[in-house]
Amino acid sequence: MWNDFFYFTKTERIITLGLMVVIVLLVAGMFIKPHLHLIDGETIVPVDSLVVQQFDEEMAQRQRTVASHRGRISKETLPTPSIRMHAFDPNLADSAELREVGLSAFVAHNIVRYRNAGGRFRNEQKLAEIYGMDDSIFQRVKPFVRIAPQPSQQADSVKIVRQRTSERIEVTKQEKYAVGTQVDLNVADTTELKKIPGIGSVIAAMIVRYREQLGGYYDVNQLLEIKYLTPELLPWFIIGTLELRKIRINHVGIDRLRMHPYINFHQAKAFLQYRKKEGKIESLSPFAFYTEEFTEKDLQRIAPYISFD
Repeated sequence: MWNDFFYFTKTERIITLGLMVVIVLLVAGMFIKPHLHLIDGETIVPVDSLVVQQFDEEMAQRQRTVASHRGRISKETLPTPSIRMHAFDPNLADSAELREVGLSAFVAHNIVRYRNAGGRFRNEQKLAEIYGMDDSIFQRVKPFVRIAPQPSQQADSVKIVRQRTSERIEVTKQEKYAVGTQVDLNVADTTELKKIPGIGSVIAAMIVRYREQLGGYYDVNQLLEIKYLTPELLPWFIIGTLELRKIRINHVGIDRLRMHPYINFHQAKAFLQYRKKEGKIESLSPFAFYTEEFTEKDLQRIAPYISFD
């Protein structure tokens, strides 16, 4: 073959070589072209279409997983509580109880924040002034608001009146009850309490304040839990009105439980853990086995303040 090739003239040899080069380039192009991608005239690294497809599928699956996870987290962390209207005290209710009566999480947060800053709701209208409170929502919850009475700010039992005209001081003493008088411990305000011999403004305020924290007295002997109260004062009192403000133990949170003088942090935690594991609390009997958290005396004095509804 090559001997025949050299019998060609120089011109024929050049033309033949040129044709062979063109043929080689065409054949090479047929193999290279399917594996090259051109973008704006530039050749990029060959990409396997199967790899691209697998990558797209992985990214799509990841997006679906993230979206599902976000939806699940949103539902778990921001639950929509079922609305159940019942009497509540905005000065004592925790955020869970506030949400239960239909208030939004934003309004419940503002109420707790207002209290933590030292604010106090003295009437229903003050609740309407909370930032974010809608008038229609307020009108719905207003009939259920129960604000416990506060110790009235009375003058001292001994009032000093300056008589400028006579330039002398006249002392007016607080009238006292006669021996044998008895006062209803759950009704008396500070003015009436100060009429009992041995009780002044400070002790009277402490009695009313402790009554508010407890939710009412069920036994006059509970007064002995207050500092400076002595057994000699007990005969002056009776429990004429027994309307205790009870804790709805199956609904309130740990903060509300801890606010009661008879329930500490570990006991409140025990109630919540039981609810989580066993469900609704029907009685305090199971907690007799929680010997590290409760004594028999603890359960006896807590019982009158617990509601299982």
